Amino acid sequence: MALLAALFALPCGDPSALGVEHQAYVAVATLEVLPREFEAVNAVLLRRAVDLSDHERRTVGRAICDEAERAGFDPFMILGVIDVESDFRRDVVSVADAHGLMQIQPVTLGWLILREGWAVSIDDVRADPALQVRLGVRYLKYLQDRFITLDAALMAYNMGPTKYGVVSLEEGGLDPYWGYARSVRRDTAHLKRLRQVPAASVANGDKPLATADGLWGG
Repeated sequence: MALLAALFALPCGDPSALGVEHQAYVAVATLEVLPREFEAVNAVLLRRAVDLSDHERRTVGRAICDEAERAGFDPFMILGVIDVESDFRRDVVSVADAHGLMQIQPVTLGWLILREGWAVSIDDVRADPALQVRLGVRYLKYLQDRFITLDAALMAYNMGPTKYGVVSLEEGGLDPYWGYARSVRRDTAHLKRLRQVPAASVANGDKPLATADGLWGG
């Protein structure tokens, strides 16, 4: 209560004119409240998302944590999707013209912007990796709500919901596509282990350790 009272009593004007004690109160009042698991997610991004600026990395980490909690996802699963989709490279473009950390095609991106009611353009989202992630996670949640299971959502994310709806009705139609969901789960587990490895033993950009089958994340 004493802290609150002191904060309300602060004078208006140039903060530099405040005394040291009042400046300390201002610093406390403006501390960033970080999402749960932010530090663990940020530790992975520090090692893998080497082309993000410090500010971009923190906004991407917050976006992952915020949107994962909102959707009921493990934030490390979102990191796994990013690893498989883009290898944590912000500007990669696929042969199908999918862009960004979560590799979203322009048509899908435009639909997501309209669905969320955001007053931004496709170019705005492409320029902001955190916005890319927020829409990507919301898209994955939409697919899970539509197709019920996370594995189904992951496969629909990879091939597109229309194609998933067709092949899922065919006997054995999904057999060629299970690999994507397995890759995301594999990379999720790898990245969880990566956060426990001392930073000095992992160079920036190093991929997670290979599994017994010799496969790498991403």
